[in-house]
This record gives sequence, C-alpha cells and structure tokens, in this order.
Amino acid sequence: LIHLGSVMFFITWILKKLNFSYRTWIWILGICFTIGMVYPLGAILKSLPEFRILARVQTYSQWGEYAEAIGILSNLATLKQIFVSIVLLLFYNKLKGEIKYFDILTIMYFSSTCWLMVWNDFAIVGARMATFLSIGEPIFLSGFIVLVTPKSRPWLFYILVIVALVFLLVNVKGKLFPYQFYPFVK
Repeated sequence: LIHLGSVMFFITWILKKLNFSYRTWIWILGICFTIGMVYPLGAILKSLPEFRILARVQTYSQWGEYAEAIGILSNLATLKQIFVSIVLLLFYNKLKGEIKYFDILTIMYFSSTCWLMVWNDFAIVGARMATFLSIGEPIFLSGFIVLVTPKSRPWLFYILVIVALVFLLVNVKGKLFPYQFYPFVK
C-alpha cells in the first residue's frame, strides 16, 4: 500500500520542520547510541505477538540471516556513519555554507545513523531503512575536501593509505570480519 521508504522520507520532512539545532542532534545521536548498546529495538519487535500490520517484518525476525545483529562497534558501516556524523557536527557551520541542501541531507544522514544504532540487533530493518537515508554520504565525503588545508594534505594522504591498508589486511586475513574479497578467495 505505502512503501516504507516514503514513510522514512516523511519522517525526515517532519524533522526538517522541527528545525533541531546541531547541539540537539548531538543529544539525539548520543541517546540512540545508548539505546542501541543497552536494549536495541529489534529485541522489542521480535518479542511482540503476531500482528497483521507487522507480519512482513516479523517473518524476517524468524529467518536467521535477516534477524542477525549487525552491531554498533563491530560493524564497519555503522562506525563509518558515526565517524562521518561526528565530522558533520564538528564542522557544521563551515560545511553548511559549502554544500548545497546541507540541512536536509544532514537530517537524513543523522536519521540513518540513529536508525542503524537503535536497530543494530535486527539487520534487515536497520540496514535496509538506513540505506534510504544515507544517500547524502557521497556528497559529504566529497565536500570534506573544503576542510583540508594545503598544509594538511600530505598527512591526510598518509592517513588514508594507512586506513585503506588496515581495512584490507583485516578483511583479507579474516581476523576480525568474515568478508571475502573475490581476488583473494582461496
């Protein structure tokens, strides 16, 4: 009847109308992190009796691969979103003047980060809905170039190379995450 993505964008429109300050978003992100660490919402949804309105989502809760937890501190995508959200908050005023539609994209991105954190124990609900709202990430990442001064560029280059190598080593060795990169499959 109604696509869930449209509901998510409607919520974003409401949040835009509420016009939260970036300090309020700091509190909201902190509260979502706390909820996600202490008692994520997936546990509540999985414990509810069968409701017709929730039938499709509750079906996923009984399938192992969809009902698994993605975690907050153990999921690279969530950690990346938290990091980008922190950078957005730290440089809010500077980025607001540089990136077109920064306000609405930031609200969507913060909502995505919050959604991932509070639904971290129910992968399909957390990740699928968060994907709708994280569409501003490529714009933010390319917009971060305005934060780099000529003096800091060599350091940034070294940091990016080191981070890329660490991610590659962690994933190829399989020490931390079970991902397989196809060129390196044994």
